[in-house]
Amino acid sequence: MLKNGDGTIFNIQRYSVNDGPGIRTLVFFKGCPLRCEWCSNPESQKKKRQIMVFDNLCTLCGACAAVCPNSCITIQEDKRIYDPKNCDRCGQCRDICPNSAVKLVGEKISIKDVVAIAEKDYLFYLNSGGGVTLGGGEPTMQPEFSTNLLKALKKYGIHTAIETCGYTEWRIFERLLPFLDLVLYDVKHINPFTHETQTGKSNQRILRNLVNLLGKKAPVIIRIPVIPGFNDDIQAMNEIGLFLNTHNHNAVIERVDLLPYHKLGINKYKALGLSYKLDGSQTPEKKRLEELKQTLVDHGYKTSIEFL
Repeated sequence: MLKNGDGTIFNIQRYSVNDGPGIRTLVFFKGCPLRCEWCSNPESQKKKRQIMVFDNLCTLCGACAAVCPNSCITIQEDKRIYDPKNCDRCGQCRDICPNSAVKLVGEKISIKDVVAIAEKDYLFYLNSGGGVTLGGGEPTMQPEFSTNLLKALKKYGIHTAIETCGYTEWRIFERLLPFLDLVLYDVKHINPFTHETQTGKSNQRILRNLVNLLGKKAPVIIRIPVIPGFNDDIQAMNEIGLFLNTHNHNAVIERVDLLPYHKLGINKYKALGLSYKLDGSQTPEKKRLEELKQTLVDHGYKTSIEFL
C-alpha cells in the first residue's frame, strides 16, 4: 500500500525543455483515463506496476525463470513466455537479468523525495525561468499527491506546471489551480465521437473543464497532438480554433503548440505485450504542419510546431 501522501510515478526526467518554460524537472505520473492509440508512454496508462521485457536485449539465459517465485516465466525453445496472471511484480526477474532486458515500471515516491530532486536544480530554474512539471500519465488521477506536491514546491518558490488530458472532475482542477503557474492542456479533437474512436473516451468532460479553466483566466498553453487520419486536416484545426475563440473571453492562452505524431514509444508496446494500432502511420509532412499552424494563426493564436 501507498503511505499517506505518497504517489505512484514511473520516471523523473531532469533538464527537460519541452514541458513548460525554461529548464524543468518532469515528474511522470502513472495512471491515465484515456487510451490514445498514439500514446508514446503506454507504460503510463495503468496505475499499477508493470513488467516490461525488451526482447532485443534478452538472450534467453533463463535466469529470470529460475528466480521467479510464482513460476510466471518459462523458456520454451527460442522464446520467453511471461504469464502475468500470478505475477506480483516483485522485481526479482529484473534484478537478476544480466542484460537489463526486464524493467519494472512504477514506483512509490514521497513528496519529500520529489522536492529533494527538484532542489538540486533550483539554480537552473532561477537562471532559465524553469521549474517542475507534473505529467504522465495523468496527474489528476492522483489528486491528493498532486495537490500536496504542488503546495510543497510553491513553498520553495518553484514555478509549477501540469500537463493534462483534462479528463477529470472539475473539483480536482479547483484544488490544483491555486498552486499552478501554468496548465499545458491537451485538445485532441472537437467532435466527441471522433475523439472517442482513438482515445476511448468522449471529450465532453475535457472541453467543459477547459471552458471552466478559461473562465478562471488560468494561464493555459493548448497542446494539439497532430495524428494522421485523426486530426491532421484543416477542418479539425478550424473547429479547434473556433471553439477556443468562442470561450476565450479575455483569458490568457499563451500559445497553441502542435505536437506532430512520432513513433518514439513504439517499442514499449511490444515490451508490455500490447499491439500498436497506428503501425504504418507517418509524421505529417512539413507543408501540412505549416498549413495547420496557419489555420490557428488565422484564428488569432500564437502557434508553434514542437517536435518532441
